[in-house]
Amino acid sequence: MVDLPSFNGTNVWFAPGTVVNSTEAFDHASHLEEVAYLANRYLFIAIMVILGLFIVVQIPHTVIRLAWSPSLWYNFRLGKSMSPPEAQSTTRSNEKAGQPPRRISHIRRPIPPRHIPYIDLPLTEFLLVLILWATGLGIAGWCQASFLTHASRSTLIVMALLSLTAALGVKSGGVGTWVTYGYTSVNFLHRWTGRLVLLLTTLHVIAYLIVFQRAGIARQEMRKPENYLAAMAYGGLCLTGLGSIRPVRRHLWLTFKFAHHIGIVLLLAGLNYHSPGVLPYLIAIWILLTFNAIVRSITTRITTAHITALPGSSSTLVTFPKLTRGFTPGQHVRLRMFVPLPTGGWWSYLESHPFTIASQDGPEGGIQLIAKSAGDWTKALNSVAGSVQGGRNVHCLIEGPYGGPINFLFPSFASVLIVVGGSGISFGLGVTAGLLAEAKKGRAACMNLTLVWTVRTKAELDGLGRQLQDLVASALKVTDSQPDFRLTLILSHTVLLDLGIPPVEVAEEKVEKTKITSLLKEMETDTISVQLRSGRPDLKQILEDVVRTTAKGGVGVGVCGPHALSYHVEELVFNVTQEDRKRVGGVEVHAERFSL
Repeated sequence: MVDLPSFNGTNVWFAPGTVVNSTEAFDHASHLEEVAYLANRYLFIAIMVILGLFIVVQIPHTVIRLAWSPSLWYNFRLGKSMSPPEAQSTTRSNEKAGQPPRRISHIRRPIPPRHIPYIDLPLTEFLLVLILWATGLGIAGWCQASFLTHASRSTLIVMALLSLTAALGVKSGGVGTWVTYGYTSVNFLHRWTGRLVLLLTTLHVIAYLIVFQRAGIARQEMRKPENYLAAMAYGGLCLTGLGSIRPVRRHLWLTFKFAHHIGIVLLLAGLNYHSPGVLPYLIAIWILLTFNAIVRSITTRITTAHITALPGSSSTLVTFPKLTRGFTPGQHVRLRMFVPLPTGGWWSYLESHPFTIASQDGPEGGIQLIAKSAGDWTKALNSVAGSVQGGRNVHCLIEGPYGGPINFLFPSFASVLIVVGGSGISFGLGVTAGLLAEAKKGRAACMNLTLVWTVRTKAELDGLGRQLQDLVASALKVTDSQPDFRLTLILSHTVLLDLGIPPVEVAEEKVEKTKITSLLKEMETDTISVQLRSGRPDLKQILEDVVRTTAKGGVGVGVCGPHALSYHVEELVFNVTQEDRKRVGGVEVHAERFSL
């Protein structure tokens, strides 16, 4: 211990060149340390209270969903087709519960769904991020009264935020699971909380380096295990942060994945030896990661899939004949193929990609995914599928289901409008097919179902012509028992979907019909309408028509596609007049957005 009779511990700037002991320099005010611990405790309590409020709000919806679902294990693990005795047992259970789910209105957001440019977030999410950053920086700044001498106290806030970042990021057992929104809905908070952790940690590191350098003890301090292991932890955090920037996430997915995993291991291992005060937070993080790994291993299956290239649409149809049950239409799975793809070779084994389930839950057929050729992996998958006439069987690993409209029960609404763009048709097909299946069993209140799909070319419509015909055929079966049921398909093709330009449509009789679209038109009845349009659909008018023709029971709107489409539909729903909302029993929207 170095004797410091003339050293003013409140500010190392008063002692340049003096050899000091860093412990004495930073632990000079024990009462302020207690304040820092207290502030950190209050921050943790505040976070838990806010999460608790979200959970409490969702409890009634969760209870209704569980009571209406065929099994408590739904939305947890994909299952195989049932044996006849099991099927009979489930049939009896369904007959007992053969009624639509009770509908409780969700809390309407008071903030309009404006889009914030540059950071690519809607206004609501931006405000959440702003509050989080203001709270984190405010408390850290208050604890760190002096940038240099109080740098150790603000790191307690960092550890609390690091625990929150982990809880927001895990796919199973994290915040997304607790509030029943799914990890994809809170992923934006995971990213921005992680950036805040990196910023505060960087300030902490800079402060210590300045103190060590000015005191002339930099080499001496960095030889200590707790400090060079802390440097390793900071390196891991930087690796995770830099590997998570948008260009890397979108174009170098494997780099992003390895940087994330290696960085997290370095971070947690280094922190374990850096300071005993972080141990409780590390234990909490390890519990989250362990639970996440266990649940994901349970929800993961190795199975066989049949892949087929869809002609004209540059998409691949992936079918799992042995997996038929255990999901809510609109949920997604993560897919990993055990076949070397042309662009990635054996490295492609390491890649997993999310795809929305495009089929209904039931004993017939199997789970279907539609993989649009948008990147190297999906293009290579389409090439492999098209190399064999009629497709081929491949071994794969499927994980999930995740996300989706878990507590947003479309069958509880009297009218449902589904708006999708491009590859968002997977969501549209899944939700529409699921609604038709429930309506056939008498388990859906929906009597007016509208699906709007906008694509760039007519070839994309033809590529999924069989799936669209199956929807119409299912609707015909529903009308046999429910003559008042109505299905409307609005299929639009356009070179460019720009929602900033007023919609321009061509009269339906002027649209050139292809073989598939002609077959769809031939299946029309008095209650089933197939509209083929060229140009951008007038979504405002379509929503107004749905609301106008609904007497009561509520209107549920689902949207999946480009962010601009989601924002536009959410804004249209937000702008529905209070008079119309009260008349129909509420107008609610569920937006499914995926982003890397």
